[in-house]
Amino acid sequence: MKANRRVRRGNKPSRLMITPMIDIVFQLVLYLLVSATFPTKPALDISLAESSTSKGSETFELVVYVDAAGKISLNGEDVSMEQLVPALNIFDSRYPVTVEADEKTTNGTIVKIFDKLAGRGFSEVNLRTREND
Repeated sequence: MKANRRVRRGNKPSRLMITPMIDIVFQLVLYLLVSATFPTKPALDISLAESSTSKGSETFELVVYVDAAGKISLNGEDVSMEQLVPALNIFDSRYPVTVEADEKTTNGTIVKIFDKLAGRGFSEVNLRTREND
């Protein structure tokens, strides 16, 4: 049997439509940018204390950094101990708070910060440590 072939006249050569492909690529790039999480660098260079029971934590909205000299930073902005409560007033007390303190920070400084947070109504306060190697 002979295959039935038709010869078409006037057919244009096929071409690749790249516009839909470009649209899909841009949507993928946009999705990846929106869903990506970027690491936050602490405002102060601190050495966290080690703990064998520490667990990873999510990134919180409110982070208090304390270095060994007692310098306090709230979400990257330097504040003094007296300015801490007025600075906390702009945040809702339902936010979880993470305190990142240098391992050489005195216990008294950390307790004062915890007292100011509790006095302002923050009930979920975490002290961040690094995992014991």
